[in-house]
Amino acid sequence: MLAIFKSVPSPWRWILISSVSWAIAVPVGSIIGMFLHRLLRLFFGEVVGLAITWLLVALITGINAYKVFGQV
Repeated sequence: MLAIFKSVPSPWRWILISSVSWAIAVPVGSIIGMFLHRLLRLFFGEVVGLAITWLLVALITGINAYKVFGQV
């Protein structure tokens, strides 16, 4: 928690939000990537799955951080 700035009122919330975001996004992106890889027989399918994972992490974390920490 030392790496999180003191301006964050409850650092444990940020840790929880980040963990839940990754726990949701990694399986979804992996499943989509594996499906596309098997369908297309190209490595590009896995790249798309990874991009979806990062997009989901950003969306889930951003939305929840906005709700929890208020409007900035």
